[in-house]
Amino acid sequence: MAQQLPNNIVPDALLCSVGGGGLLCGIAQGMRDVGWEQTLIITSETHGANAYHLSLLANSDSSSAQNIIPANTTLSTVTIKSSKDLEDNLIIATLPAITSEAISLGARSPARTAVELWLERRLKAIQYPANRSGLIAVSFPDEIVIRATLEFLEEQKMLVELACAATLAHAYVPGLLNKLVPINNSLHRPTVIFVVCGGAKTTLQDIERYHRMVELSGTDGFEAACQEILVESQFGVYPTVAMENKVVNDPVQSIVDPDNPMHIETPLIFAPLMSGRLGYDIYLKLENLQPSQSFKYRGISLYAARAVKEHGPGVHLVTASGGNAGLALAWAGKALGVRTTIYIPKAAHEVKPALLAAGAEVVIEGKDYAAALESARTFCSNTNHAVLFHAYDHPTLWEGHSTLVYETARQLPHGVAPDAIICSVGGAGLLGGVLRGVNDLGWDQTQVVTIETFGANCFHLSLLANDLNKTSHELIPSQVEIFQKPRISPGTQSDVRVAHLSSITSQAASLGAPSPAQAVLEQALDRRARAAQDPSRLAGLTAVTVSDEIAMRGTLGFLDEQKMLVELACAVTLSPAYIPGFLEKLVPKRSAQRPVVVFVVCGGSKILLTDVERYQSVVRNSGDQGLLADLERVMIDSNMGLAMGLSA
Repeated sequence: MAQQLPNNIVPDALLCSVGGGGLLCGIAQGMRDVGWEQTLIITSETHGANAYHLSLLANSDSSSAQNIIPANTTLSTVTIKSSKDLEDNLIIATLPAITSEAISLGARSPARTAVELWLERRLKAIQYPANRSGLIAVSFPDEIVIRATLEFLEEQKMLVELACAATLAHAYVPGLLNKLVPINNSLHRPTVIFVVCGGAKTTLQDIERYHRMVELSGTDGFEAACQEILVESQFGVYPTVAMENKVVNDPVQSIVDPDNPMHIETPLIFAPLMSGRLGYDIYLKLENLQPSQSFKYRGISLYAARAVKEHGPGVHLVTASGGNAGLALAWAGKALGVRTTIYIPKAAHEVKPALLAAGAEVVIEGKDYAAALESARTFCSNTNHAVLFHAYDHPTLWEGHSTLVYETARQLPHGVAPDAIICSVGGAGLLGGVLRGVNDLGWDQTQVVTIETFGANCFHLSLLANDLNKTSHELIPSQVEIFQKPRISPGTQSDVRVAHLSSITSQAASLGAPSPAQAVLEQALDRRARAAQDPSRLAGLTAVTVSDEIAMRGTLGFLDEQKMLVELACAVTLSPAYIPGFLEKLVPKRSAQRPVVVFVVCGGSKILLTDVERYQSVVRNSGDQGLLADLERVMIDSNMGLAMGLSA
């Protein structure tokens, strides 16, 4: 953490869950090593799994603190071993049983060292209040952490256990964090780290149950639960939290250097569950962890930084977007300290609050993306210092997106090139980055697999339109317009055909570009042509189109298995991991060696828990017969030809 924080910042507070105290002791050791003596530690537990908190109360000088300890808790006196600054003995609390649902916090008694740590930090904070911070312990009712689990999933698109959500609850109880880490200076915003410790035990069934519990409890139940929160610090015990909403309006100020990359290097994680189940070595490139929750932040932040360098800090950044590109520009503009305006179509009105929260000005204009884009163009032509950003069709965007491939090359085991990279494609901005990256790295034998949904598959339809096989042309719906255009880049063909969708009928709205970026389409056609000439040495590009329901199964499977919530536009990439036989159809096993496959988890923020409930209902109602029918519609278009259905 110390290496990852910008400008050698020392956090004002660090929050973590505590059960037996193992995580806490490790964090405290690290904080000592990096000199974070002024960083406040806030521990979180749940009632019924709070042996650590009860141990702290038992060692308190306050009789009111000790009176809070349940009568059935066993208190044992032990000898202090690890600190010379403390008295000889301390008291350890032992619970008779774990009664909280946060079972991963369920140590009946804490590690002695963890209790000694609290006593030592409290003593030094009292002795040296100017340069030492202590430790605050908080216990929550289960209902509070259940709500935090749902809120975090809705907001950050990650599914965590209740044991982890105990830490996150501080962000979702109005007024609590400000009570523990006050904003005392308008010029200093406290830096707070939440340790998202995770956990794999929460399932979709748990989420459904939590929803029912919260609905039954209502607002009155939440307010009552807030009154049961127990907070203990060196300043005493206060068992209730006053509900309050404190809104902080951020000033527009630059917090990054536009000369340095603004995107984060996202993890490439090996997925053991997927790999074991599928018989492939599966890696997940987690672009959903970018600041705007999608890969688009890579290219758009680069584009924005260059615009600021070229036009100065008075530049006004403008784009039209249905969601993710707009969020990426809004967050990039906020980081750079410049104005941003996002034009969104009426159908995308639900993203307006998120854009406003990122500091953007929002204009709702037109029934679709094309109309919003035209309004944005008009605004820029009449506004000084306004620069229009395309959501996916610009070389700077592809340059920025290509960095995820270079990172992947560094993060894979030494000398390993993937057999396949699988990504979603809408307007083909991400694909432009992937193709640039694999070409620069010389990954000629890496197959690029693109996946779209019916009703938002302008890229796949464009490939079919350029196929010499008339059978391919017959698969293009009659309402799709095909435009013949001169090539942008040199190539074997003088013209290229580009499909145009008059409307987007897929629910994967973030794939909903009317036409793909022509330059990227040309690169894809060239890659396929080269592979057709020398298939033993070169891998090509396989385009796939699936139904919305198959993408829904990808969303649900990924959430249940990997604990991350992604849009249909991203889940369409992941769907081969959750449909038996699908991945092997796309990336055949040609030897005993397990193929290496990288899934680009491109992310996306336009998904809510209500969507998850709807997808579950669709999948349940469809059943096996519906899935079989959808599988017969899958369209796979590779160098080997066109195949319809997974059984083909």
